[in-house]
Amino acid sequence: MNNTVKRIILIYGASRSGKTYLADQLKTRYSLNVLSVDSCYVEFVARQFPELYFEALDHFIGPHYLWMRAWRPQLEEHFKREPIAYWQRHLLASIKEQSDFVDDLAVEGFLLCDFREEIENELLRRAMTFQVHVVDRKYFVQNNAVTVEQIAMFGKVSK
Repeated sequence: MNNTVKRIILIYGASRSGKTYLADQLKTRYSLNVLSVDSCYVEFVARQFPELYFEALDHFIGPHYLWMRAWRPQLEEHFKREPIAYWQRHLLASIKEQSDFVDDLAVEGFLLCDFREEIENELLRRAMTFQVHVVDRKYFVQNNAVTVEQIAMFGKVSK
């Protein structure tokens, strides 16, 4: 019998704070599956808003997203749909889709910051969900410092 519970760990924080490093640690040391929000965003922009895509977008995700957020009304008028809300729905659908196939999923990216509460509330129906805030390669859950090992054990059920 499997002694794990389906779980999703949302890893968020400022750019270059160590989110990807933590996700890599969870993947390498504890075999968690990882969904990169950055990769998901680049794919989303390329497919849904190709006029806003450029080859080096993966190096400018934060500024690009902040620009889209600042120009929301103009982009909505031009594209006849609101790109930020559309992006949020796309990301949530991507997380749900991937979580259908795995028990342990870490989702990491700066772009979770804006709507991580909404994502967590949506995901609670399908998995135990945890938020980890990363600041300078230090990890916090509800303002309490935690280690990579503790994060890896969130939601684990022992016999």
